[in-house]
Amino acid sequence: MRLDCPALCSTTRGNIMAGKVIIGTYATDVTCGQQKEVNRQMEDGSFTFRQVQDFLDRKNPFVSISADLRDQQKRWQVLFDGEDIACDVYGVSIPKKDSAYGRLIIVPKGLVIGDMIDILNIPVAVKVHTDDLEEEVVTSLRTNDDKSYAVWVKEQVEADDFIAENETGIDLLEMLLYFWVYHTETDKHLDVDRLTYCTGSMLESDRSVPSVYWEPDKKLLNIFFHEISSGNDVGRPTGLRRVIA
Repeated sequence: MRLDCPALCSTTRGNIMAGKVIIGTYATDVTCGQQKEVNRQMEDGSFTFRQVQDFLDRKNPFVSISADLRDQQKRWQVLFDGEDIACDVYGVSIPKKDSAYGRLIIVPKGLVIGDMIDILNIPVAVKVHTDDLEEEVVTSLRTNDDKSYAVWVKEQVEADDFIAENETGIDLLEMLLYFWVYHTETDKHLDVDRLTYCTGSMLESDRSVPSVYWEPDKKLLNIFFHEISSGNDVGRPTGLRRVIA
């Protein structure tokens, strides 16, 4: 999307009269300088797709984003408080949001994968397909050892196509948190038809990558570990959830 200013581009198509830009037979109070500044902010990403669309829909593009953020923070705080997880969500640094990434995931300081599996095991059944996850070490690119953090992901049931082995996406703890908040809000499940490779995490013993998917027939949330180069052995299309961190 670009707003062209004829007064700057062509004297035959537009001109400035009495403080107005004349475009064809239409007059507007918007100056060419303002149009150029809007173009610049759209090109450098200062104006996001969602903000522009809200403007076209006659909505306040700035209030809607902050209100959505506050609503998601509030829902996370309720979830954490209900499980006695110490986390002040309003004190967590929030990454700059992209218009395509609408779901906020907050990862509390000190929360570990085993704790998250225990929480999920109450509303749903979770099966971890490894000998003993308690004895295994799962490392992740992002860490909540010292402080809580947040990421944005796309708000969609199925992951995007998995393209490259070295592409980094959501990690296992983030994915389990996403599954938890989504199920709590909708009573439905993510990854019903395909699986998500959690490429932000890795099993330290053999460098395999965890994957997560929901099995409707068994009403079971599965966690597998795969060598990505060998493909998955569960007969599902593979996906990746990219994040903004």
